[in-house]
Formats: sequence, C-alpha cells, structure tokens
Amino acid sequence: MKDSAHISTLQTPFAPLCPQDAENPQCDKIKCTGSTEFRRTASICMEQTDTVNNFDSFDEAASRGLPTVKAYSAQCYSCLKWRLIPTKQLYEEIRQTTTANPFVCSRASSWHPQASCSEPSDLTQGGGLLWAIDKPDIPLAPAGWERLLCFRAEGSGKFADVYYKAPTGIRLRSMREVERFLAEHPEYVSAGVKRNQFSFLRPKPLNPRHAKRRTSENSRGMRGSISLTQGTR
Repeated sequence: MKDSAHISTLQTPFAPLCPQDAENPQCDKIKCTGSTEFRRTASICMEQTDTVNNFDSFDEAASRGLPTVKAYSAQCYSCLKWRLIPTKQLYEEIRQTTTANPFVCSRASSWHPQASCSEPSDLTQGGGLLWAIDKPDIPLAPAGWERLLCFRAEGSGKFADVYYKAPTGIRLRSMREVERFLAEHPEYVSAGVKRNQFSFLRPKPLNPRHAKRRTSENSRGMRGSISLTQGTR
C-alpha cells in the first residue's frame, strides 16, 4: 500500500495514536485526553477494496497514484476507540444518523461479538494510512444509486470530489446536475427519489499536505465520528 487516507467526522481533537495500522489490532494506546466540548457524533471504519471513486476500477485509480478506499471505521462516542465496519453499506447506514444516534462499541457486536469499550482499538492512526474527516448525517443514496468519492492528487486545491452514479450509469457532479437529471427523467421522481437524498459534502484531509489550504477542520477530529481509510496499492 502506497498511501491511505482515513475519513471521519470527529468531535474532539484526535488523541495521539501509536504508529501501527489495522493489521495489528492489539495496539491500544489511544490517550483520551482530547477536549469533550463537542459530543454529538461517532465514527466508523471497515476493510474495503471496492471502487468508491470516480474511476471504473480500483486498479485505474491506483495506477494514477490516487488514494482509494481501503477501510471504513467508526470511533466510539464513549471510549474513543476505533471499530472496523465490514461493509460500505453498513458504514453509510451508520453515517446517516451519527448526530442523533452516536456510534458506540456495543453496536459492532453483530459483526464483532467481542466488541466492547474494554477491547483494544481495531485501528490506529499511522502505519501509512492517510486519515481524512468525513461529514456526519449524509443521507443514504436512493435505491439503485451509488455515492462515489474521487480523491485528488496531493497538493490539489480540493481533497476529493463527490459524485452520484445513477441507475443509467451517468455520473452527476452537483446538485444542479441532479435536479436536471430528475427533471429529464420524471420516472425516478415518481419512484420516490428526492433532492434531499443527495449530499455533495466532501471529506476533509486530516493531514494538511494533501490540500493547499489547511483549516482547523483538517488538523483536528471530533468525538464520535465516521471514517473511511483510503490508500493506493
């Protein structure tokens, strides 16, 4: 793996983590010393090699040296430990309600029977992973649609772009394009597809070297987040 990025919506500054990755889940050196001023969401992480970018295949994105999704994770709202999430679908389901229903370790029991706040963290910052901050409360894409992320090359003005892939295969890059598509294909509106099911909010890089501009959002996390790990292979 060449580069990886981890995307999260956090609510307290990231605590120092040891330089190991998800391949060594026994490391449990998260120091919960961050501010607790913000306490509204929780985060998630899962191993994922599916294509979740603007390319036709994982290999195409990797061949261009761009980060591609490797894992999704969630940070427990209570203990701040990270839990790997097994599928993109489950990650997105958790992300859509992170403010109203913060993630906690016990929610991982359906795929990780031993999951609890007393267990070591599944994922640690470092180990070649590039972490980024995802947005909370992003709605699930309509049935048959897919929300895609295209990560830009290091140093670009933007860290990533968001697209929606329609059932027809067309990719929509903005809310304006979504509105135009629905106007031209009213059958989707009749089937229940609504404008509020789309969000083009982009993740933010935790490491500022992946964007020209560094903001406070780039350098801190917040308690209770949703995250995904990306990288090139």
